[in-house]
Amino acid sequence: MAEAEVRKRHLEPELITALTRACARGQIKSLRKLHKALDAAEATLRRPSLH
Repeated sequence: MAEAEVRKRHLEPELITALTRACARGQIKSLRKLHKALDAAEATLRRPSLH
């Protein structure tokens, strides 16, 4: 599910590995936490870069 969401949101593919590890370690135990992590990654991507 994480992989599909990463692709749908056009996020970095490396994020899949990080999310998979977090799930395996028990850091992400629910879909709500997964979506929060994805929302945070998406917000970081959309944030304007400052020079």
